[in-house]
Amino acid sequence: MKKVLHIGQMKSGTTYIQNILCNNRKELSESGWMYPGDTLNQQHACYGICGNDIFWVKEGERYQARAAKLIDDIYTKKKNIIVSSEALSSLNESGIERFLEKIGGADEVVVTIRSLYKTLPSAWQQSIKGGGGKSIYDFFSQLALQRPERLGFWKTYSFGMTVKLWSKFLPVKAIVVPDKPVSKNKLWDDFSDFAGLPSLSNIEIGGEHSNISLNYEAAEILRSINRNIRKWKPNANKKYLENFRSYYLNKFVFPVSDVKRGIKIKIPPEFIDDLATWSEPEVELLQKHAYSISGNVSCLELNEDGCLDPKLPKPTKILAEIGFQIVSLYDRESLLEVH
Repeated sequence: MKKVLHIGQMKSGTTYIQNILCNNRKELSESGWMYPGDTLNQQHACYGICGNDIFWVKEGERYQARAAKLIDDIYTKKKNIIVSSEALSSLNESGIERFLEKIGGADEVVVTIRSLYKTLPSAWQQSIKGGGGKSIYDFFSQLALQRPERLGFWKTYSFGMTVKLWSKFLPVKAIVVPDKPVSKNKLWDDFSDFAGLPSLSNIEIGGEHSNISLNYEAAEILRSINRNIRKWKPNANKKYLENFRSYYLNKFVFPVSDVKRGIKIKIPPEFIDDLATWSEPEVELLQKHAYSISGNVSCLELNEDGCLDPKLPKPTKILAEIGFQIVSLYDRESLLEVH
């Protein structure tokens, strides 16, 4: 039986791939493959298996039931298996070794990779969707500090080092995701081919709101809310905050995402020269240690978007006022729904 691990990287089309795998569990099973569990991916199960080897996991025991079920499936189901979890890209060498020991080894790794010029701005706006409050400048400043020792979230974006570390244990097949694919399903075709998956009848994925990119204005309004909401709502619990962010995105951002794009989130101008320095060694490691590569590696070093306008106005207090009004509207509408 074959065992394949898809380990990210984050913001490289992983949600698209996972949606196809998730939607086709039955057909995969009929063809001798298992995509374990009943959720989009195996991220939480890997939290339970790896614990704090994944640096942001503080309470791995919360995920022990999912971890135990995944391990049981791996050992008892007589099928080929594919596991997908972006968190695995953050493991160091000893963490990889412990993970592989617990799951009984694997046959190969597939990693999907996009240019840092694309993934890092996307990572900032995703952090804002998740409740973060760092400006894009502070976000990149933190990555700059983490990079020399491969600390924190830089681990998940240092694709070359990820390939090098995993290649010590398994052959790593890398798919370079272009900014403009030649066909709609090119990424899935490449992934399916590298993983050795069967042909599937339904690979069409509908619009996924959670992965619609914010424009710069929408991100800055939400960042202002994230930074101030504890002051405005000192008793707000985690569920309230999650529900509010969902309300903001679904009511004010996603409905106009196709017609009013606003300012595109790009590299801060202060870091535009640094990105070449960050990217080049990762590309070199990728080419040296990957077992095989699909796609044009040179596109990993191209920056077609440029950077944010240096003259872009700094966020002002008006954003906090806009945010406060949106929070107040949410509270009024929630109250009306209760009554």
